[in-house]
Amino acid sequence: MPAGNSKPIDNEFCVILENVTSTQAVSRLANTIIEMVSRPIAVEGQEVTIGASIGIALYPQDAGAARALLVLADNAMYKAKEIGPGQHVFWSGGMCISYESAMEPTHDAAPADSVR
Repeated sequence: MPAGNSKPIDNEFCVILENVTSTQAVSRLANTIIEMVSRPIAVEGQEVTIGASIGIALYPQDAGAARALLVLADNAMYKAKEIGPGQHVFWSGGMCISYESAMEPTHDAAPADSVR
């Protein structure tokens, strides 16, 4: 690609945490991930920077099924992107999403009270 041209690429990944003790701990980790991903790197002699936006959904507060949590976190991520670069957002019930599709039962869905 010639210098000066850039094309945004959306790459997504998922981080799953167990035994979360506080939302503050999750926020600290999200900030650390954003900071590390945003560090400039050299590619073919050019300094390149990328950014990260993180959406967060919590089990069992937000949803009890894996698919639903992914949908909610994805929607929170898009809200973070709207706010601006380098942001993380916790999903909240007031966000405009297709919540019904997130709540459809799936094969991987376990009742919220069955996983401790």
